[in-house]
Amino acid sequence: MYNAEKTKTNYDYYVRNGRCPKCGGANPVMPGKHVCRECAMKVSESRRNRRAWRRENGLCTRCGKPLPEGATFKQCDNCRKYTQKYFRFNKARYESLKEAGRCVKCEDMAEPGKTMCRKCLFAYIKYGMEHREQINERKRRVRRERIEKGLCVDCGRPTDEGHTRCKRCRDMRMDSTRKYRIHNRTLEATK
Repeated sequence: MYNAEKTKTNYDYYVRNGRCPKCGGANPVMPGKHVCRECAMKVSESRRNRRAWRRENGLCTRCGKPLPEGATFKQCDNCRKYTQKYFRFNKARYESLKEAGRCVKCEDMAEPGKTMCRKCLFAYIKYGMEHREQINERKRRVRRERIEKGLCVDCGRPTDEGHTRCKRCRDMRMDSTRKYRIHNRTLEATK
């Protein structure tokens, strides 16, 4: 029979002693985590599989509720609103923290000339170095899927025939390329 109090006591015991509570204390926990590497990978793989299964079956990848017919998003409206509110980039918050010289992640004092504190900056760099290949592979996979479905490789909207980007993304890309070329010409002229 399930006993919540006993489960909590066991969990606390393993965590206090630096052992993984998921596998019964067989492995030491990863630094800064409460589980070992093997259990963390199992959980990640399980979540990835669940999201993929939900996506294939037309369900919200977060809560599992059915999506409306022809939905272009992977989440239902409630989950999208929640995600946008709590997890998506908030430009107003970012700008106010940047102006105040605060870290845009944890709100501590930022490093001079940077938008993050030393701790968040190192964590960001370390994560990027450790997961670079996974991140790049994920980007390549999303790009391939969008090209196969005839969607814009940048935003996922439908594209015109013969293009890999929608009109909006093509225009934005042309503007940024134009600005980059003007900037380079200006630098060369000042030398």
